[in-house]
Amino acid sequence: MIGVGGFAADTILFDTTLKPFEPDVAEYRFALPQGKGNIEIKAGLTYRWAFKPLADSKGWSLDYRSMREVSKTVPF
Repeated sequence: MIGVGGFAADTILFDTTLKPFEPDVAEYRFALPQGKGNIEIKAGLTYRWAFKPLADSKGWSLDYRSMREVSKTVPF
């Protein structure tokens, strides 16, 4: 059994763990503002030792460890 949030789990339904040195790809879609110009896109990877909604419900304080941040300006 695996300890999960203070409980013992019998099965793992899905695993969101990022694997070391393996790429992870996700796709997001957003509505663009009216007009033309440039858009700045910022993305960051933050390590937390617990799932945020669980920590919030338990009143736990989470340390945020920024692992990587990137930004890019693109025309549209």
